[in-house]
Amino acid sequence: MDGVLTRTEAIAKGLKVYFTGKPCKHGHISNRYTAKGTCVACALKASDSTSEYSKNWRLNNKDRLSKLNKKYSVLNKEKRAVQNKDWRKNNPDKCIAQRRNWDAANPDKRAKFSSLWRKENPEVMNAHKGKRRAAVILRYPKWLSEDDVWLIKEVYALANLRTVTFGVSWTVDHIIPLQGKKVSGLHVPTNLQVITRKANSSKSNIYEPN
Repeated sequence: MDGVLTRTEAIAKGLKVYFTGKPCKHGHISNRYTAKGTCVACALKASDSTSEYSKNWRLNNKDRLSKLNKKYSVLNKEKRAVQNKDWRKNNPDKCIAQRRNWDAANPDKRAKFSSLWRKENPEVMNAHKGKRRAAVILRYPKWLSEDDVWLIKEVYALANLRTVTFGVSWTVDHIIPLQGKKVSGLHVPTNLQVITRKANSSKSNIYEPN
């Protein structure tokens, strides 16, 4: 833009940008947007998410950025839903890590969400229980003795006792999962342990030997 103008003069002329000839607070001698008086060079740097300026801005404006993101999500629900779905699809490991970190930081909320989800999705829970029972049957060896069967019952009794005693849900877990991705265990006393439901949920079907 040729010539120096004040913002008032630019507004009067209907211009979108104007030039004062003076540096902004970041030292840029650049055009400024008439609408808010912001520096064009600053705005361009801020739009580059990889720039140091943009990183520092996000670091120093977390609350403002959070409010802007919430406002954008409210106004663009469908678009945000598609973006989130695509991100989860392209970043499965990060998605799992974020969920586990949130679960660890919000155990009470996670318990409430899980309880509500189970109540609202009985058909899914029944299918899961059916699959679980089938898996146990398939991994239940015929050579188990009567003592082994008694020990298995005692493990489940211990889980119930701890739940009542501590007021926290405990469950029986297979140390080596019955349906592991790399290796599958058996439904035998030596493969059972009593742990909290929260710990069992975070364990998944992954076995990592020490």
